Amino acid sequence: MEDNFTAAAVMLQDVEQRFTVDQKRIYAAGFSGGSRFAMAFAVKEKRISAVIGCGAGLPNDRNYLPSVYSDFLYYGLAGTRDMNYLEMHDLLGFFSNRTRVISYFRTFSGSHQWPGSNLITEAVEWIVLQTMNRKIIPADQTFFSYIENKTQNLINSQLSAGNQADAIMYMRFAARDFQGTPFAAKMTKLLTDSEKSSEYQKAIRKWNKMAATEQESREKYLNYLDEIVNSGSLPDSALTWWKNETGALIRLRDQDSPEESQMASRILNFISILCSEQGASYYRNRFYAQAVLQFEICTLSDSENQNNYYNLARSLCGSGKSKESVDALSAAINHGFNSRKTVESDPVFGMIRNDARYKALMLKLK
Repeated sequence: MEDNFTAAAVMLQDVEQRFTVDQKRIYAAGFSGGSRFAMAFAVKEKRISAVIGCGAGLPNDRNYLPSVYSDFLYYGLAGTRDMNYLEMHDLLGFFSNRTRVISYFRTFSGSHQWPGSNLITEAVEWIVLQTMNRKIIPADQTFFSYIENKTQNLINSQLSAGNQADAIMYMRFAARDFQGTPFAAKMTKLLTDSEKSSEYQKAIRKWNKMAATEQESREKYLNYLDEIVNSGSLPDSALTWWKNETGALIRLRDQDSPEESQMASRILNFISILCSEQGASYYRNRFYAQAVLQFEICTLSDSENQNNYYNLARSLCGSGKSKESVDALSAAINHGFNSRKTVESDPVFGMIRNDARYKALMLKLK
């Protein structure tokens, strides 16, 4: 964390030296771990007046959580298949109950990734809107009308798609952000009527049930993984169990129900990232057997990711399983891995350099 703070401070200093900067309008943005750090930087560096965070929310270091003294603007973004989707959604309650932060949450169709430039533009536009509301810059009625139209179109599109819960969330934002205007009055009435509807009540019950199921599943997988790793033994039944579980999730992901499909994608994403991070840690500490299990699970939960097979090949080689290592390396290449230099410079593959199959694989790489 301290290294990140040092780097960010140098970047901020560089920007201020090279450009004319409005000191009241300095923003930070980040994705995933960078999103967590952008918030931490805003908590520590009071000159940061707004944060755009995508794919992750609160800092891991609890010393940098926003407090009652925090009053920056926060625009959160998350794909509906992002493992941190629920966390980002829950930030709204955290900010309103514990801080003075004004926040907004925008969803998009996608996984753990940045959205397209159009949504990043919307994030900046929302910050500009709030900056006008705070009278830091002059109000612009043409701009207000432009944002009102975009907001109305967003709400209409969510209602047309049957996303009642998201539509009402955006209505709440509109009633707050355009307070004192005819548009806000219109949104407030629409919000009141919509919240009383049976469709909304049904959507909320469905959302709460889905969120509880997803959280229970994540805890189940996390606990089972800890039990296996901490037991000191890695039975074959463990991998079979993971095959069955990920297989069921993949079938759920590929079915027609969008809510359940998105939930399954988020859980698979969670398993993949969790096992990838833990596998990398075991590999660094030369616990190769444990790393093998983690990366094998990764290939089950995210079977198209070339890096999962490459990391599995490294772990297998480290544990002395040369044949299986070559098999995994071949799978990595079949899934798009194409860096001969990376493989040949990796010392862990020393034991298979003279393997005929390994040599044949190297001829396929650039």
